[in-house]
Amino acid sequence: MKKLVTAALLVSLVLLVTSVFAEMKVGVVQPLGISIYMQGTHMLVNGNHLVCLLESSTIDLTQYEGFRCQVSGPMSPTVEGGQQIMDVQEIKVLH
Repeated sequence: MKKLVTAALLVSLVLLVTSVFAEMKVGVVQPLGISIYMQGTHMLVNGNHLVCLLESSTIDLTQYEGFRCQVSGPMSPTVEGGQQIMDVQEIKVLH
């Protein structure tokens, strides 16, 4: 029982930290293709400016390619290239 309560508390803490540190960005979702970053599947761009790289284990980002979207999720630095990558947890097409 104690392990179950500890696991439930840990899950609650992870969800709280994720929601507190989630960021929101806006731009056009584009496929990343081959890149120096070796992370992410897509990128979010605003004009010619790279906003951030994108990845998601829960959302199929390919269905949003070419659309201007609002994305949110936790950000972290990329391993290479000095960029930021977002683990997209929510996405909304903007009209």
